[in-house]
Amino acid sequence: EYCITRTWNGYDGPPQAASERGSTGMYAIQWYWHPGMVADGKGVRTGPDDFGPDIEVGRIEDFIGRRKARPFFVYYPMNLPHKTVQSDGTPSDPDATWNYTDVPERDARGTRTGARIRGSLKANVEYVDSLIGRLWEKVRAEGLEDDTILIMAADNGTDGYGKGRLTSEIALRTPFVVYGPGQVRAHGPSDELVDLSDVFATLTELAGARLPEGYTIDGRSFAPLLRGEPFTGREWIHSFLGTARWLRDRRWLLAATDRNVVAYDPATRRSVRGAFQAIEISHLEPFDEFGEALLIESCEYVRRVRFPDQDLWKKRLAYRVESAAVVAGGCVAMTLEDRNMIVLSPTGAPVGKFRPKPAEALQLVALDEGWATIARDAALVRGHDLDGSILWTVELPWAPWSARRLGHMVLVTSGEGYSLLIDLEGNLLEENREPREQARYFLFRDGSVG
Repeated sequence: EYCITRTWNGYDGPPQAASERGSTGMYAIQWYWHPGMVADGKGVRTGPDDFGPDIEVGRIEDFIGRRKARPFFVYYPMNLPHKTVQSDGTPSDPDATWNYTDVPERDARGTRTGARIRGSLKANVEYVDSLIGRLWEKVRAEGLEDDTILIMAADNGTDGYGKGRLTSEIALRTPFVVYGPGQVRAHGPSDELVDLSDVFATLTELAGARLPEGYTIDGRSFAPLLRGEPFTGREWIHSFLGTARWLRDRRWLLAATDRNVVAYDPATRRSVRGAFQAIEISHLEPFDEFGEALLIESCEYVRRVRFPDQDLWKKRLAYRVESAAVVAGGCVAMTLEDRNMIVLSPTGAPVGKFRPKPAEALQLVALDEGWATIARDAALVRGHDLDGSILWTVELPWAPWSARRLGHMVLVTSGEGYSLLIDLEGNLLEENREPREQARYFLFRDGSVG
């Protein structure tokens, strides 16, 4: 079942933008008062006093009542508090006016009075709050409170404040609230790094479902965190919009377009914009020092930069870079399209090289002092010193697909879901060959593995 804001043949309300009249564009209808709506393939008749979000929430309440005896899922991408536009031409016309919509006034019992509250961000957010309250009250009234999980999220920062801005993380750091008294352990604010790609994996685990065998996703489940179980979260998250990209770890944020880079320190709210020229930034890796980064352009021009405008070193490589990783102390390893791994010192001087036999593409994982390379065809994990020489080799019983750091260990997984743990000295700690169970590893505070 679905209900969306969309034009249809019988819609008789005014468009937001005159140029959109008769089209199927998003501004061909109103979203709020006298909204254009389609439900389950049929147009919904509305009038000037009908408020779109109220209609949507009413349909969800009805859905919950009808589906209460069975598990259900509701996805509600609410339009509020997005501004609405009024334009005699196109939405981008200089004379177009963007405003927060008026919202219905309600009395202490939640009943509409017939009056309207003048539109503002405050009024819109408060009405969002009342709508969420209505939905949760319906869940409680149906006796589903202990079996229901509510997730509230947002897509980007507010227009005029953070939306589309690169100078800090307010463009993409948004509220993410999870509530469920019977399913979620309350523990207040969390510093864990989570992005929206993780929601699908988390919902799948919470529902007790399984992904099809061999189905690979980017998201990682944070269900253990919600249940109050031991949990090891992400070391970094990534977001993008057009040519803009953000890379956030637990310490700081790098934001970049294909030509500009900004370093941002969330702890001090300090932002430094790079003043150096850059073209087609393909790789971006932070160093420990705030404001320093490995910047690779077009996969071949490599630079260590210090914001705002200093090149600590730069060079052009003979072959394109496929992956790069920086370790503590500032040494850099890169795998190249010629199937070699090269190692550079903190000053950019070449200090080592490794070529697998037989030659093949390698995946890099940064260790404390050195790197691990993962060879899919040869089914090997190798540990490398700071000069690229091999310290240890682990033969895998299957072809690896990906690898990542997990505390003082490396977690290697296959496309079929097999996984194993290797410590930083190359000792095999644990292997899982039950792909349907999708093994999950986490660290206890004493450093032991669960």
